[in-house]
Amino acid sequence: LQRGYSEGRYVGRDELDGYRHSALGALGTALSESLCPGHGITQSGPEQQEEALSVLEAHLDLNRRCWTHCPELIVRAQADYANGLMMFGRDDEALPLLRAVHEKRVALLGPRHRDSIGAANSLAITLSSPGHYAEARAIFRQILLYARELDRQDDTRLRVAGAFSRAVLNDDDCPTAELREMSKVMDDTSRAARLMLGATHPVARQLEIDLARVRARLS
Repeated sequence: LQRGYSEGRYVGRDELDGYRHSALGALGTALSESLCPGHGITQSGPEQQEEALSVLEAHLDLNRRCWTHCPELIVRAQADYANGLMMFGRDDEALPLLRAVHEKRVALLGPRHRDSIGAANSLAITLSSPGHYAEARAIFRQILLYARELDRQDDTRLRVAGAFSRAVLNDDDCPTAELREMSKVMDDTSRAARLMLGATHPVARQLEIDLARVRARLS
């Protein structure tokens, strides 16, 4: 994709060209993910991050100007840009965008839709910092209920519970009652992960580690 842009394969096309539109969004997402720790490049400089974000922002701008008839595309592009900001630790910039994405997802799809739950999960993860822990836990608690209503083979509940537990563990002032609640949630989620993915799967193993950390806080 990056080679295609540098060679002018997509740049010369009309803004409404579907291939150009899709390639621009895919390029921005691929760049931001490749620069995120754990995806091959452990350290990325400001210039590389700005390059990825500029592509995502251009894709969002294109959707807002030329694809007004497709609100779902606009929301998706806004989510991609917000998640890019979040990946690079720019939570203050990402937070208002993530709130807007969540509100639009709920308005378009309802609060129980998988995409709405995902948007709320991203918002709660970003809120999991001093001064916002209580709000983050409230969001996690609500969407975990919704995630449990999805298909039993859907891994959304695992991702939500894992993020929820880390938000609880990062808050040194989390009430004991909520730690006990989290212990029960993680015990249930760990069992579900073992059945769904197998005990050796990285997600199942991470949930076991999170459960052990919650129990250690309670001991």
